[in-house]
Amino acid sequence: MSPPGRPKGESLCAKREGSPLGQFAFLQGEWPAVHDAAARAEAAAHADPRTACSYARRALELAVNWAYKHDASLKLP
Repeated sequence: MSPPGRPKGESLCAKREGSPLGQFAFLQGEWPAVHDAAARAEAAAHADPRTACSYARRALELAVNWAYKHDASLKLP
């Protein structure tokens, strides 16, 4: 079943035809390294899930490391 407002059969990660933007385009301006890893994970999701998992983990690690570096209230466990 498709989410409301989405045509039947269209996945959540489907890109509009001709659009180079993926789900993580909003990251590109401020966190280009996180965007790169997330976009690579998105691109590999169906063709190579193991590779996608590695890129997704990399994106998350970069984001968490950034948060700990820039937020003094966070302490490493």
